[in-house]
Amino acid sequence: MNNINLTIIGSNSDLIQPLINKAKERNINIQSINRSQWDLKNVYAPKEVIKEIIKFNPNQLLFAAGINEIINIQSEKPKKTIECVEKHISINCNSFLWLCLELNSKLNKPLTGIHGISSLYGIYGRKTRLPYSISKHAFEAVIKCLATEFTKTQVLGYRPGFFETKLTSKNISKPLLDKLIDKIPHNRLGSPQELSELILSNIINPISYLTGVCITIDGGLTSGGIFEL
Repeated sequence: MNNINLTIIGSNSDLIQPLINKAKERNINIQSINRSQWDLKNVYAPKEVIKEIIKFNPNQLLFAAGINEIINIQSEKPKKTIECVEKHISINCNSFLWLCLELNSKLNKPLTGIHGISSLYGIYGRKTRLPYSISKHAFEAVIKCLATEFTKTQVLGYRPGFFETKLTSKNISKPLLDKLIDKIPHNRLGSPQELSELILSNIINPISYLTGVCITIDGGLTSGGIFEL
């Protein structure tokens, strides 16, 4: 648990605020990189940001940034849809991949752990979520491939279901949310605290043989709750 230097990209995410608080309690050193420092639409981070990260000398990386824009592909022009897909891939996937490659080439020793937030849309599709789903499918491919390349680093993704966040409240109406909760075996939304505890556990006590996978945490929704029983 000692001497953990954790760099977080996207530290403003509601899902990982409890992790940041708990990490501080456990004397984990945290470096937060936010949107004002690195706009992920530009895949390559500014040189000053990379210098800051190298100076901090992280041994753990958490990528929690992302974008999830809704688009109706049947009413939009094809060019706009493709542009939206490209933006999502740049922010949700390529910036993550580039950072991992850059740190692997510049740090004195390999990262102990790379952790990234995926989504259920990394394995499913949905109307109006084409760009987001494509980007998360690609993100999960990166997790798998980096694990085969970076054999001294634990590489893990986390696939949260529906959690109590501002984004959930914004994007899902109350009637739809009630219908969704009925299909979750635990009969409730997840708490960011629960996701944070899972990630923090893998940071503090890494199991190196566990790598190259995305861990689903969804209250049992995709275990069968999505079907009418």
